[in-house]
Amino acid sequence: MRPSWPAQALIDDIGMIDGQNYGVFRGACCRTLTAPPLVTHEGASLFLSAWWQSGPRMWWADLLRIVDDLAFSPRRPRVVGRRVPAAEVQRLDGQDYRAVPRLRASA
Repeated sequence: MRPSWPAQALIDDIGMIDGQNYGVFRGACCRTLTAPPLVTHEGASLFLSAWWQSGPRMWWADLLRIVDDLAFSPRRPRVVGRRVPAAEVQRLDGQDYRAVPRLRASA
């Protein structure tokens, strides 16, 4: 099932591509995927989707990666996320982190 995005759609949530066939991007030169900034964690480059505060001094980072999983479906990306302590995440030079949401976990 193809999404009904207009030719100049702004894909502002990376999760929108989860499970979509790569064919929806073919020939769509005007489509823009606004991806979250990159960070590194355990040697891998990942997208930083949010910071979470769970206490007065405890911060977490929500990280995303895009994978091709043949078991899921060939030619369809899958977005995989995990939450890690923010202290384990390294920022990368040249990335703009100002738009990353800072959220508070409910008590």
